[in-house]
Amino acid sequence: MLQIHDLVEIDSGDTLLYDAAGAAMQAARKEVAARRLLGLLPAGQAGEFLALWREFEAAATADARFAKSVAHPAEPRGRRRHLDRP
Repeated sequence: MLQIHDLVEIDSGDTLLYDAAGAAMQAARKEVAARRLLGLLPAGQAGEFLALWREFEAAATADARFAKSVAHPAEPRGRRRHLDRP
């Protein structure tokens, strides 16, 4: 999950914490990068990895929330809303 996230973020370009303009376009850039990169895989793997990436981005599961906390340990508490979920 973390490696997929990192590959997509490398391709889409990371957004700095205080870059409001970049943050507005970040989700769209990441979606394009994820579809492009993961689309290079065989169909079954591409779908599975895209689902894992989306799970991470949405912090949809306990595993995804844990992975986000590992991926972004230095973010200010207010930006780590994904950890506030049960």
